[in-house]
Amino acid sequence: MRRHRRRSREVDEDTAGTSQQQQQLLPLNSGGLLWLSLPLEVLELICSSLPMPDRRQTAKPELSASLSTWLARHKAAVRSLQLSCGAGSPAVVLAGLAGGAVSSLEIHDTQGVGLELAEALGPLVCLGSSLKTLQLSCCRLGGIPPQLSALSALQSLSLPGNTGLAAAGEAGFGPLAAATQLTALWLTGCALRRLPPQLTALAPSLKVLGLANNTNLGHWVAGSLHHLTRLTAVTHLEMSHCSLPCIPPQLSALRDLQHLAMRGNTLGVAEVEDYEPLRQLTHLTHLDLSDCHLALLPPQLSCLSALAALDLGANPGLGPILAAPPNLLPMAAAALAGAGSSSWQPLGSLAASLSSLDISGCEVAALSDGFSCLSALESLDLSGNVVLGLGEGSGTALQPLTALTGLSHLRLECCGLSRVPSQLNLLPALYQLSVSYNPSLGDHGQELVRQLRELAALTSLDLKGCLILNPSIVMSMTERGVRVITK
Repeated sequence: MRRHRRRSREVDEDTAGTSQQQQQLLPLNSGGLLWLSLPLEVLELICSSLPMPDRRQTAKPELSASLSTWLARHKAAVRSLQLSCGAGSPAVVLAGLAGGAVSSLEIHDTQGVGLELAEALGPLVCLGSSLKTLQLSCCRLGGIPPQLSALSALQSLSLPGNTGLAAAGEAGFGPLAAATQLTALWLTGCALRRLPPQLTALAPSLKVLGLANNTNLGHWVAGSLHHLTRLTAVTHLEMSHCSLPCIPPQLSALRDLQHLAMRGNTLGVAEVEDYEPLRQLTHLTHLDLSDCHLALLPPQLSCLSALAALDLGANPGLGPILAAPPNLLPMAAAALAGAGSSSWQPLGSLAASLSSLDISGCEVAALSDGFSCLSALESLDLSGNVVLGLGEGSGTALQPLTALTGLSHLRLECCGLSRVPSQLNLLPALYQLSVSYNPSLGDHGQELVRQLRELAALTSLDLKGCLILNPSIVMSMTERGVRVITK
């Protein structure tokens, strides 16, 4: 028994000592245990306090009891806890937090939660006044935890990967109606076929709604998303990879929406009028339409006067449009880029507000002259446009960049570059440049050094995958105070 107590003290000391390596556990003598994670190393330390011949054979109940005891001793200082209990139940461990001050709890890949929902999460009711963030990831939930009504301080609820929620029907979401103080709800990858009506009870407070990776939502947009119209306070909406064939018409009611993510939807089949809901989203600042099979730039983009960040990456059908002269009429641009395409003009309409633009992987061969009007642009991603490098000989592919005097971040990864584009020399604010995975750059030795040294404002340079064989290239840039990334 004496030996067991001594080893228990060692557990506490060793656990606190893991902070420097993992930066996850602050020592108690520094003012409190602010953030606690339980990786394998910490669990092994706790196991070692048990009087077992071989700690690798420690039974799960005994391990849970030991951890619960440890938490009970430090519950006043624990603010955040992450658990992964496999097939077991977290009830014993959570019991150690009763009367504590934990504000964030994450339980991952714990099948026992879904199998015995009421029992496994029963101790949560003791955290009602402190718990603000709860994540139950891939826990085989067959319904919303009934303890939710007792968590009066809860602000953020995340239930990713619980596909059983879809089969539960409306009744399974019943407890959600009591969580009227929620400001953020994540139902990512839950196989939802339609939104539960209980969402409308959250309308006054809900600001963030995550619905990504629910591919069934796109099969019947009019019915499956009906309840969105009531969530008028939402400012952040995540609907990536939902098989949506259009911009949901329900979004027209979300006049305060600021962030909208639509990545990976099937908007390639959409007509121009299918983008009409965007016209009402005048407060939108961030829009992600990447990997949506776009073949046109929606003219409704012109109405987004507050838009600061636009992601159009991985839409190869936009390549001809992004290279077309901006003064082409829509019919002329369509003839150049293909039937059903539109002009470059919607981007030009965002000149005063757009500060970040991603057109990576769009098969852009050259930039349209219209890019020179994007005077507010600070960040531009042109990665994955492998034919851009072919225009280096004429020097015209990137010529419009020279007018973007405020550009500070530029990515030209995997662009087939064999030299640093000379246009970059005329960008006085460019301090972060990535030209990674352009292997031909490494063939030029000291000539590459000369090209890079002409970028006077540069402080960060990514050269991964550029086959830099001469270490003096990196040394030369480092001596100038440039942070160089090579691996």
